[in-house]
Amino acid sequence: MSRSRKGQMFTVDMIASVLIFILIVNLSMMTWNIAQRNSVMFNEERSLRDRAAQISDILIRTPGHPEDWNADNVEIIGLTAPDHVLSREKLEEFDSLSYSEQSKLLRIRQNDFQLEISKEGQLVNVSSDGGNLTLSFGQPPSESSGTVVVDERRVLVNESEKRGYSPAILRTVLWR
Repeated sequence: MSRSRKGQMFTVDMIASVLIFILIVNLSMMTWNIAQRNSVMFNEERSLRDRAAQISDILIRTPGHPEDWNADNVEIIGLTAPDHVLSREKLEEFDSLSYSEQSKLLRIRQNDFQLEISKEGQLVNVSSDGGNLTLSFGQPPSESSGTVVVDERRVLVNESEKRGYSPAILRTVLWR
């Protein structure tokens, strides 16, 4: 009796093609997952950058509310007297607030922050009746911090009554 060989179900070609198909599907899934993860990280960083820019704008473009606010009555934070000119008095009041109060006024919920005002790479010291105030607020990011973004703005700061206004840079650092 002779057997008819019309086709064989499992040939070497079929096994190789199934393995190649599985490999292509796995590579596609891995590529998709990597693209998804990168997209989430990009969106998180963009969101932090936007928030840092908003915080910088509020601090250097508005006097806050009320305009002559102090640590007891501040509703909206703002550090300027005129636009882009930082008020020594408001800097001192901001410094008197706790980190959690500063975060609440800056409307920072899920992130940490640091604000620095520097001139020529050095932190600015402001002279007042109470002595010197180094213009650094918040907490610096640690090495284990995830996404860290920095927004820099040019400002004028009145270091003391004798010196008058001098140019400086406000650095707003946010991180998760």
